[in-house]
Amino acid sequence: MKIKTSIIIPNWNTRELLENCINSIIKHTKYYEIIIIDNGSTDSSVEYLQSLNIANLKVIFNKTNLGFSKANNQGAELAVGKYLCFMNSDIIVGANWLDEMYKTFANISNCGAVGPLANPDGFCVIQNKKIKYPQHKNQFDTDVCANHLIGFCILLPKQLFEEINGWAEDFALGNFEDTFLSVKIRYLANKKLAISVKADVLHLQPSATFIKNNVNYQDTYNKNKEIFLRKIQELNINLTEADKKSFGLY
Repeated sequence: MKIKTSIIIPNWNTRELLENCINSIIKHTKYYEIIIIDNGSTDSSVEYLQSLNIANLKVIFNKTNLGFSKANNQGAELAVGKYLCFMNSDIIVGANWLDEMYKTFANISNCGAVGPLANPDGFCVIQNKKIKYPQHKNQFDTDVCANHLIGFCILLPKQLFEEINGWAEDFALGNFEDTFLSVKIRYLANKKLAISVKADVLHLQPSATFIKNNVNYQDTYNKNKEIFLRKIQELNINLTEADKKSFGLY
């Protein structure tokens, strides 16, 4: 089977969610491989992954938690697909989800990366506006550009990912890693970001890793915000006022 997209999923103690995610991918996806990076899980994740007998499945077992960004980069190194799809373990995909995301690259000129609509308790940043779920579900008939993509599911060409040097690994767990990736795509590669409004991707439990592992969300958010601002300054990137506002910088 020719592999078009490598689906990369970091996991840390989310065994049940991960199983549901993998099963949905197998049911609704064609021409893909799955790459799981287990970040030192202490639940039954390792035993589950070792028991799988699935075609085009690759698994990396880290002894400790190396972080979201590092795990994603590890997966990208093994990937053979033309496209990379970075996905959280608490995702359920439906029929034609990936085909709809491919279509968005054709629908939006100079598109660099595509994401689905936002988390059930989150928001999309579309046309410089934060739009709360589920109000946005019926607000757009066609794919639209976005300020940044949320890291629960991002599709982009592997070549572009390598050109922007992948995920920055100095962020702590959660928040601003996806914002910084989005900034690099827009400001350094001069590509657009887009939302695929018809892609059937459900984020079941936003912040699942935080919840299951008792990670302090606010502390991590504050630390990563400082790192993000430093990295933007180092790259001499001048964010627009609209971006500063949508990124939550003031």
